[in-house]
Amino acid sequence: MAKPVDEKPVVVSSVAHNGTKGYLEVDGKPFPISGVQNFGEWQLYGNGLDPANIPTDRSDQILDEAWLENAFEKTAAAGFKTAQIELGWNTIQPEREGEYDWHIIDKYVEWGEKYDLKLDFVWFGSNGVGGAVIDGEHNGYISTVPTYLEDPKYWQENADGNPVRVSGDQRHPPKLPIPGEPYYDDARYLFDQEQAAVHAMFDHLAEVDTTHQTILFQLYNEPDAYPYFSTGGIETTVWRQLVDELGAAVKTSNYVVATRMNFQRGNFANDDRRARYATFLSENVDFIGVDSYDHNPLNQVGYINMVHETGSPIAYIPETGGNSNEKSPVLASVLAAGGFVDFWMLNDAWATTGTEETGIRSGFSLYGDDSNVENFQHYYDWKLGTIPAMPVSTQRLQNFLVGMEQMPELVAKAEVGTMAAFNASKTARDQPTQTTETVSLPGGDVTFSTATKDVGFALYDEDTLSTYVISDTFDDVEFTVDTDNPVAEVGSFDEDGVWIREETLEVASDGSFHVGKDQLARVISGNGDDLSAAVSGETRCVAQKAMLAVSAVNANEVPVTIELTTPYGAKTFANVAPGKSVFHSFTTRLREMPSGAVDATVTSDADGAPPAGTVTRTYSGHTC
Repeated sequence: MAKPVDEKPVVVSSVAHNGTKGYLEVDGKPFPISGVQNFGEWQLYGNGLDPANIPTDRSDQILDEAWLENAFEKTAAAGFKTAQIELGWNTIQPEREGEYDWHIIDKYVEWGEKYDLKLDFVWFGSNGVGGAVIDGEHNGYISTVPTYLEDPKYWQENADGNPVRVSGDQRHPPKLPIPGEPYYDDARYLFDQEQAAVHAMFDHLAEVDTTHQTILFQLYNEPDAYPYFSTGGIETTVWRQLVDELGAAVKTSNYVVATRMNFQRGNFANDDRRARYATFLSENVDFIGVDSYDHNPLNQVGYINMVHETGSPIAYIPETGGNSNEKSPVLASVLAAGGFVDFWMLNDAWATTGTEETGIRSGFSLYGDDSNVENFQHYYDWKLGTIPAMPVSTQRLQNFLVGMEQMPELVAKAEVGTMAAFNASKTARDQPTQTTETVSLPGGDVTFSTATKDVGFALYDEDTLSTYVISDTFDDVEFTVDTDNPVAEVGSFDEDGVWIREETLEVASDGSFHVGKDQLARVISGNGDDLSAAVSGETRCVAQKAMLAVSAVNANEVPVTIELTTPYGAKTFANVAPGKSVFHSFTTRLREMPSGAVDATVTSDADGAPPAGTVTRTYSGHTC
């Protein structure tokens, strides 16, 4: 798997840290993990509503391959920035050793770029939920291995010579390359072939994914369903080696991304098994998580804390039900607990029951079912350019995601204790229609009030000395931040991490203000009776040198002159209108910039203007 000497790998994503918080970094920027999983090309063959007639092969394709673009369009329409895609090994290597077919990978990359979605591939190979699905057998249309490896000699047999089956899908667990066993060579060959396919796929991505849409790779899917995977015996030892080898297939390629694992809820809740899963973390396995599938946000926080206990640098729930009524409460609660969460799954392509006559029921479809969507539309009826109706809970999640994606880097790297979720600790059914809650954050107490079942979220960022708030509301909600002379404004961060102000909010005498649907608001302390400006100093690297980016907002009712003074120079802005912002980047010429302070002196010649004032804000040191 060695790289040619003339090729250099590109590292697209990796784990980074901010104090106690581990998070994903993509192309050098913090990236919040939040996506929804789709069934990949298996969506083209129906949803298996009739258990007696589930396809055993792929001879009856009901949708054209081009239909798959719908999964990307509908994922983006729901507010997500990441698509998790279930990928069968035989999708990229259908039949023979060393022969690969990249056309569907190329389409995924193309659609990812078109809909501004990052891609997280979920690998189904020799061990997906305990084993592999074989073409021509039960659920054969979701077969996962190339035809040349379907020979029984690669798969476990019982004492009578019959194949062993695991999970409800009757999957075949692979034989393991355990030294001394008579089938060692065959088993070793199977896993060598799988690792070669993954390595080849990421080398191919280095050629075609030039915009870096692909950012994550899941090593197997719930591999702990494999017999004896979690016992601590030789099977656990060998699987630890095999998972590490599969991760190395990614890490030694020319396109390097972060790798992760997911485990089943029941196994992960067991203290002994969870401790064993922690040992899978390695140089080639970046982080692990638990598929929680729990509608209670408090329980979801409990699972995040379990992941924290394993030492996984990123606390993560790879899968939880997409059709629950608690999606925004779960997301807000998990974020506040220092974790991340993805939803399973996008539509009714899998895990669906019922008939056209009795009604379709799916506890997992993000786009709902007959029970919670009027005029529900099956996924196979989706058309490009038309977004189906969504359940109210998904619409609320969409509202929350819009706000969150206006401050993605802050959400990704914020530490526990700097974030708070409001009205999110109960199931949606039990949420009060009217609530007021207060949580203490470093920037002051934050109070959230709503007359509906809205969920709120607040984040304090010490670099900008600001508190940021969002909600999942359809209307507006009330926040109060207990800070001196609060100045509240609506805005968002641009791609360079610079705050772009849109409007100043009216703050009542009690410090409260209202934030509307899809809005991100931030609050900064003012300057009492003197002329004031909301000031922030942020540091970043340009050409390996530290830059100090300073912004200031005129928080007065008259035009002002703002003079920014730093250890690296001064800049004056005249005739700054009320509510308008100014910005300047100061060059330091330093690789290591110490912490310091910015002074903003505010003056005005306007009649009746308050006295001149000076606002001082500190900034953190930075190393490039």
